Amino acid sequence: MRNILLTGGGGGIAKAITPLLAAEPFRLLLTTREGNALESFCQENNIQAEVFSADLTLQEDVEALFDWAKTFGGVDVLINNAGISHAAASWKLSAEEMHRLLEVNFYSAVARNSRRFAWRFPTLRLRRRRGRTARATPSAAPRRR
Repeated sequence: MRNILLTGGGGGIAKAITPLLAAEPFRLLLTTREGNALESFCQENNIQAEVFSADLTLQEDVEALFDWAKTFGGVDVLINNAGISHAAASWKLSAEEMHRLLEVNFYSAVARNSRRFAWRFPTLRLRRRRGRTARATPSAAPRRR
């Protein structure tokens, strides 16, 4: 069975695609900061998934995620979906808001894909040469029309 790791599993994008992924022959490995809420969502929607609670801005949580994923044989598809957005233009954000935005949307994704951790997460080296990585995240500011 192929494994999909979906980060940001508690957000809107993930809740929209998780039922679609669950209908396919994949094992779903979901991670979010609020694990109990995600487990409840999966139960309410009859979705078979493994859930791991982590704050992916914390290096120790990223390492724990890699160790947890290895217990399922690694990951064939990594969907980097963890992210946050603000309803303001970037130049209107405070320094703290901009720092948090970059920490979650950029640095945590880099940590999940870094070479430093690839040896611990064999599928980041494309297990059987068929692994895939996708990135989905909310924008930092609303789009202008």
